[in-house]
Amino acid sequence: MCFSMNVDLSFINMRKIIIGFTSGVIILQVSLLASFVIYLIQPSIQLEYENQAIFRSWSDPLMSCFYFEPFLLGYLLLWIWNKTKHLIKGGDTLQKGLRFGLIYWVITLPGMVMTYSSFKVSLMMVVSWSLGTLISSIISGFLFSKTIK
Repeated sequence: MCFSMNVDLSFINMRKIIIGFTSGVIILQVSLLASFVIYLIQPSIQLEYENQAIFRSWSDPLMSCFYFEPFLLGYLLLWIWNKTKHLIKGGDTLQKGLRFGLIYWVITLPGMVMTYSSFKVSLMMVVSWSLGTLISSIISGFLFSKTIK
């Protein structure tokens, strides 16, 4: 049995490249803003991030990938939107965007449970990651539903 993955990239054009990049900017901003708010609510989380037994130091060159990940996610969410937009029901673009974001967020929940059960991080840290994912995926869903028909 042969496995073949036909990845259709024909939907890519300059407009969608800009939309995917915008989604990445939004995801990065939400991540940074959520971290700031969580630090205000629960200052001990900042100490967890500084634990080099769990997290790399910001001086490590690999930490630059932290800034690449939101853009990769933005483009992947755009690709998923392009494949699933006809399946997502809703009366208007906001409902479709909300549903898309919620669907993606629900899919990430098992990973959050595994993270909490496998790594020495607090529940508050995992909840903050999950809430950041929820907010950024809903906003990306709004962006996609509004700009890509």
